[in-house]
Amino acid sequence: MLQCQRALGIERRQPSPGLRSAAAAESGFSHSSRNRNETVLRAMIEDALAAADAKSWEKRLTAADVPCAAIWPVSEIVHHPQLAHREVLQQIDSLEGPLTLVGSGFRLSEGGGSIDRSPPRLGEHAAEILAEAGYSEAAIAAFRAEGVV
Repeated sequence: MLQCQRALGIERRQPSPGLRSAAAAESGFSHSSRNRNETVLRAMIEDALAAADAKSWEKRLTAADVPCAAIWPVSEIVHHPQLAHREVLQQIDSLEGPLTLVGSGFRLSEGGGSIDRSPPRLGEHAAEILAEAGYSEAAIAAFRAEGVV
């Protein structure tokens, strides 16, 4: 999958090979005409883009000065070297065993966020939250007995 800043913004740039016919077709249309002909233009652009994968198009369109980026599936992005460098994926121990969690994607000059404990288990803080919401201990116990929490 590929995301471009302007899906039809190629008329002002040198189009990448493979998109020249779509760019030529689009450049003859006004904004309102492009809107009316979106289906045809979209089909032309999608046919051209189908000729290569998203990462190839990202390189070609970037070289043509079209702001774009490939959208990575989770199964691939977790192996991206930048995530390791920024320590975005963090390992923690939990009652279920080791977990990999997504930490902060940014760093501050004095460090940044980190994960120092496992996520709460299902219902772990239910009693505290219900008490803060005004429920009595008896009502919370009844919720537990009924399997609500």
